[in-house]
Amino acid sequence: MLRSKVENSDVSISEITRQNEILCSLDLSGNEAANAYKKSVAAELADVYKQGRKGVKSDKWKARKYARMGAVADKSYHIPNTLMRTKTVYNVFGWFNDFRLFSLRVNRVFQFIDKVNLGIIPTVLSAFGLFFILRLSFDISVVLKSVFRPEGEVEKTLSHWQRLKDVMNKENRRYRMLNDIVWFALNVTTFCILGPAAGMVVAKAFINISGFAFDTTMEATKWSETYAYNRALQNVKHTLSANKYYKEVHAKTQYLNQLKQFVNKHKKNKTQTKQVEMRINEIENEIKKIGELPEFQDSKKEYDKWTHIQTQLQKKTAEVKKTRLKTILLCAVICFGMSLSLFPFTLPLGVAVLGAVISFVGGSLLNGFVARLSDKFSAKKPVLKVTGVNKEVVSPNANKIFSRVPSAPKLDSKPSLTLKASLSSQNLSRSLSTRNQFFNRQKNDAVTVDAKIAEIPALTS
Repeated sequence: MLRSKVENSDVSISEITRQNEILCSLDLSGNEAANAYKKSVAAELADVYKQGRKGVKSDKWKARKYARMGAVADKSYHIPNTLMRTKTVYNVFGWFNDFRLFSLRVNRVFQFIDKVNLGIIPTVLSAFGLFFILRLSFDISVVLKSVFRPEGEVEKTLSHWQRLKDVMNKENRRYRMLNDIVWFALNVTTFCILGPAAGMVVAKAFINISGFAFDTTMEATKWSETYAYNRALQNVKHTLSANKYYKEVHAKTQYLNQLKQFVNKHKKNKTQTKQVEMRINEIENEIKKIGELPEFQDSKKEYDKWTHIQTQLQKKTAEVKKTRLKTILLCAVICFGMSLSLFPFTLPLGVAVLGAVISFVGGSLLNGFVARLSDKFSAKKPVLKVTGVNKEVVSPNANKIFSRVPSAPKLDSKPSLTLKASLSSQNLSRSLSTRNQFFNRQKNDAVTVDAKIAEIPALTS
């Protein structure tokens, strides 16, 4: 179970829960220990979302998701599938709005190019822009239900103000409600108030462009997701730095990476890199033998586990940053295209057509309706396989918290030298002798690296 109190007051339960969710979103099947750790964290998240916590809104659907991921046998997590859930409603609203905007943008392009008259279709599509009030009303009902009729047992003990903060901070509800308020107000102003009035073309154009500028600004301020991934990656690196095996091989690994970079830079000249390649093989063998020492067996497994988690997390973090940057750029492209297409009275017709095409490509092809269709048919649906039930009860005192506090590092609680008592005196002396040889050579590595590379003559042009 996630602890209700943490060692450092700067780390909240909501932040720990978010980082645990990030861990559970990674593909850790390549390392058995990492995958087992992921399942144990998922089992804890199931309980968190079932009961609720201060700073974490209860969610029975997430509880079921993580219970399956953690192979939890408790039948109370098994709820039947239904279409009446918030995620489904938001998904339907998203599809509807993307299709509406796709139709409007196609109509705008045809109007500029062929002067096609589609009758009342554009007016109807614009009127459908008032649907934002429906999604906003649905969100308000969810908020009120969560505040006055909480479901989680822990959640029921919280104050109404705390419940309100928790439900508003859940996922992106604040941004979604703000978006609905702004666009509903803009659509009411342009369609209901300024629509019948003559000579309001300029005013309506400025109002529409301000809406797209708002979208760009809002996407640029959604930094919390990127921050959560960066913090998670920082905590993994901190966990690795406290590992005993990592401390022993870190200097050698850095030295090894420098030599490999040198070889890659001069790989065309085999004669000059042969000496360095021999040294690389020696260091790799030394690192391998250190991992085989009895006192490093457990820490080596932990090192491999957290290294695998770090690798997968780095990939996921890069994807999240790339997606966020892409969204911001596409919003800016849409805003630019709409600026050109909404001012045909000051710009040539060709520029207006170009603006309509830009907004269509940026808003409905690379993003929006067509992109949503592409993702729907090309994405592989993940298959969740539960091969057995985890019968092991996780101890409340077990350190399953994914988040670690960088300002308060914790070293390994095990002794720095752990040998089994069953080892004979001969094996013990041999192990210590081998260990000392490795460590003496490691002390000279920092000096040797510069000298070794300096001995190799530079490549001539």
